[in-house]
Amino acid sequence: MEFNFYLPKVNLIFGKGVSFKMSDEVKKLGSKAMLVTGRNSMEQLGFTQKITRHFKDDGMEVTLFNKITPNPTSDSVNEGAKVALEKKCDVIVGLGGGSAIDAAKAIAIVAGHSSTQNQNKFGSGQSIWDFSQSQSSPKPITEKTLPIVAITSSSGTGSHVTRFSVITNPELNHKVGIYSEHIFPKLSVVDLDIIKNMPPALTAESGVDVLTHCLEGLVSKAGNPITEEMALQGIELVFNYLTDAFRNGENLRSRGGMALADTYAGFVITTSRVVLPHAMSHPISAYYPNISHGAALAALTPHIMQFNIEHGDNTTLQKYCLASGAMGRRTFGTNKYEAMKSVEAVKELLEKIGMNKGLQELGIDPANINNMVKSTIETGQGPITSNPVEVIENDIARIYKQAL
Repeated sequence: MEFNFYLPKVNLIFGKGVSFKMSDEVKKLGSKAMLVTGRNSMEQLGFTQKITRHFKDDGMEVTLFNKITPNPTSDSVNEGAKVALEKKCDVIVGLGGGSAIDAAKAIAIVAGHSSTQNQNKFGSGQSIWDFSQSQSSPKPITEKTLPIVAITSSSGTGSHVTRFSVITNPELNHKVGIYSEHIFPKLSVVDLDIIKNMPPALTAESGVDVLTHCLEGLVSKAGNPITEEMALQGIELVFNYLTDAFRNGENLRSRGGMALADTYAGFVITTSRVVLPHAMSHPISAYYPNISHGAALAALTPHIMQFNIEHGDNTTLQKYCLASGAMGRRTFGTNKYEAMKSVEAVKELLEKIGMNKGLQELGIDPANINNMVKSTIETGQGPITSNPVEVIENDIARIYKQAL
């Protein structure tokens, strides 16, 4: 057995009400914070105001940037970085779901590698997209990146403990992951008092993301034995707690279980890698921004699992059998029949939480499949290469059609 396992330090604070006990830790990172968040939910629930007041009461300056939408765009990131430079912010705080945290990471990259002298260049090429690994010669992401604090409001993306930021370029219809060890949050806060406010639909969508992170990391060619154990633990937590969190959001035990699963999942995709479902779901979000990432994954994942099982080797079958066990299904030996129990378990869970919709029901035009296949090939080579089964262009097109 031979493998490499690397996980940088992340200062994680987890529990009820912990977001209002963190200012001392944030002040170690900077004194002028930019609070990056969405346009609605955190403000409507009062958390934007409470956290701003918490920082100010401890002597920090706070600049609010609340223009982040689901599937954050390169334009909004560049605008946020310009404001951060103008206000001389020295720490970027993401408050919200994966979109807000991903945007905060991206803003920290652009602002940290810029200066007030060149901020007038933002309209002529100074962009987060210059750092995207989709470029032939991306700009390097270095320690100049501003320190990042992540306060998560959902249990989904794992972004609060990962080195990834997923950004959409609306001009190119590309959605890609930007990654670097320099965008691990220096401080990560999981406050159950915030997370319990997730509405049922978001709980379901983000819960699917947690599950797929664990499933994909488990079977990924980039995995290792430590990743495998975290992935299986995350899968078990999802099957134990997601349905109840969806039905009864005030249950802190279920919320805590899903928040822990999300954290495991973040570590999993950091130390392993996502595979084909994420490669194929990102083009959906790029072409159809109103379709949630979780809904796209839910439509694709059972079909991709079945594809991997039908064409996988014994190691792949063994991992899906392990997943079946974590989902509460007894397995006897390692074969395709036993591995398929994991697919049936996932389908049943998706039905319980109302996530069993095909791509066409979500609003995807079948005539657009060829464009999505092309985008998958162009932007998803890392996940495609890590998939346990070799995938060609025709396979991707066939899976999209099956998922309709």
